[in-house]
Amino acid sequence: MSAGTGTRPATLTVGFRAPDAGEAPLTWGQAHIWRAVDEFPHLDAALNIRRSFLTDPTVDVATAVAAIRRLVERHQALRTRVRSAGTGPSQLVEAEGTITVDVETVPPPELKGALDAAVDRLAGSAFSLDRECPVRLVLVCVGDQVAAVGMVGSHIVLDGWAMHLLADELRALLVGAEPDEVQWQPLDQAREERSERGQRLQRKTLRFWRRGLAAAPPSAFAEPPGPDLPLPVCRWRLDSPAVAAVVPVLAQRLGVSTSTVLLTASALIVRALTRTEPVVLKVIAGNRTTTRQRCLVAGAAQDGIFVLSPPAADVAETARRVYRDATEAYYYASADPFILVEMMAQVARERGGAPDLSLFFNDARMGREWPDTLLPEVSRPAVHALRAEGRIVAADRLPASDMKLLVAVSHAPTHAGVTLLADLRHVPEQTGVRALRGVEALLCETLLRPLPTAEIPDLIAAQSAEVP
Repeated sequence: MSAGTGTRPATLTVGFRAPDAGEAPLTWGQAHIWRAVDEFPHLDAALNIRRSFLTDPTVDVATAVAAIRRLVERHQALRTRVRSAGTGPSQLVEAEGTITVDVETVPPPELKGALDAAVDRLAGSAFSLDRECPVRLVLVCVGDQVAAVGMVGSHIVLDGWAMHLLADELRALLVGAEPDEVQWQPLDQAREERSERGQRLQRKTLRFWRRGLAAAPPSAFAEPPGPDLPLPVCRWRLDSPAVAAVVPVLAQRLGVSTSTVLLTASALIVRALTRTEPVVLKVIAGNRTTTRQRCLVAGAAQDGIFVLSPPAADVAETARRVYRDATEAYYYASADPFILVEMMAQVARERGGAPDLSLFFNDARMGREWPDTLLPEVSRPAVHALRAEGRIVAADRLPASDMKLLVAVSHAPTHAGVTLLADLRHVPEQTGVRALRGVEALLCETLLRPLPTAEIPDLIAAQSAEVP
């Protein structure tokens, strides 16, 4: 281990030596993101995945370095280089090498701010995956003790679930706990995908997608786009205690999953904005249906295709229909993305034009659920009180995206983070903000009364368009 100069080094170089190495094509999930970054290079850094936590108890730097070394040696993904060649991108897992770890020392009152700033800095640039490990780490110290850890991962190699597993495992290693043996690695997953079993699943996925593509319209929006803009894509996030409180209660009442409730609300809001029938959404599928996949530290998530057929008369009955259809959409989301793109191009040739697949939904809660006790009572005053606590806490603009409309939901213990991304050439800014609040309003109204689907456009129009 080498260090910089000064009483507290700025950077540590940590060596590792693992028993396994090898080379294989990227997993399908990794290749899925590789393709997106290849098409939209400006998204590379924006897709970096962040995780951070406070250490409890604090540890010294040597203990933290030993834990990081053990983490890297256990997981192939953290020792991976990505190569691009004529045969496509591949992953090279190294048995030996080094990883750098930043170290900062701050006074106790500055800990949280310094941690956030350090993670922002690490996430601010794209990874050079041909020569850089796909994870960056920072140790934030108070005195001589590590009080917080920040991690940033490349989305080409890792996904949100994998980063969540790594953060949990590093917490355990810091306090001397030895996690279970790693049962499934990226090279195993790549091998499985090319086995006969993996190819059977891929064939079923391609057939399911072909049926979904047949339903997709040539344009996702009934109206033509407006004029070009310098930064045409806008993204807002609503932190909503009401959504977190209402969704588990609605799921129990309707006999469906919480993910179905969120997908139903999002799809109906998208339907009102696009005014097309049917609505065809790409849904982000975690592709972790088996025990070994749930333990996989690598990119696994891909797109599924979901078709919202003409909805029922009310939202509740629509949710029951969505439950059935969404199960298949999430299950049939595993395929080589290059082969899937070839099939989509063939469909486009057959129908004389490509279907528009620019509408997205992402349940990004990674299996975490809200308790059904966040709502004190099912009453309009109780629901309205929670809605009053909701705040739009983030808004930014992007130069381009393959998404014209996205609704995504993330998890916090007492609230939901509801994100809406919209191409302003199709969805004006005020309409987008109203639609974001409309997701919350639709869920709350469905809990309080039978909500006809025909009322959803008026429900959106009644929401505030203000961004604090």
